[in-house]
Amino acid sequence: SFLHHSLVLQSFLHHSLVLQSFLHHSWALQSFLHHSLVLQSFLHHSWVLQSFLHHSLVLQSFLHHSWVLQSFLHHSWVLQSFLHHSWALPLILYHLLGPLLHQ
Repeated sequence: SFLHHSLVLQSFLHHSLVLQSFLHHSWALQSFLHHSLVLQSFLHHSWVLQSFLHHSLVLQSFLHHSWVLQSFLHHSWVLQSFLHHSWALPLILYHLLGPLLHQ
């Protein structure tokens, strides 16, 4: 009877150790999965930041080209205005230089 109880106790201790080992590995697995999710989340936020910086550069480029276009249109308007007023240039020169030419 003593041997039987001793064997039962030994079996119980063995199963207790097996259970303890299982719980430890279960915790290790849970910890690994948590860190894996943290890494996945970090990579996702890193991609979001990269995407934001890319779109920021695209916007900056668009604004620059918009400014270039605006500048071009302004200079085009200046040229158009000059050409519009240039028809009067020969008359002005004639009135200014005419008296000198007739002397």
